[in-house]
Amino acid sequence: MTNNNETLKDKTGMNIRRMDNSSLILVKADGTVTTGRTRADKDSLVQQFDAKVDILLLAWHGQRKTDMFRVTEDDLRRNYGD
Repeated sequence: MTNNNETLKDKTGMNIRRMDNSSLILVKADGTVTTGRTRADKDSLVQQFDAKVDILLLAWHGQRKTDMFRVTEDDLRRNYGD
């Protein structure tokens, strides 16, 4: 796993919801962690996400490594859709 300090802003045109090779990871304020790969699971995590207290991560799985991105409300507005 790597974190190369890129942001989702650098990945214009991506659609998080349709990326079947990626996972969303929701870390709730109470420490509960939930992951989702399907569109339905991702929709559920996005609905549960409270940007003020929770952390939402995108794990973008590649052939040799997985890049992790912190997802903000702005990222969801720009990159989450049908």
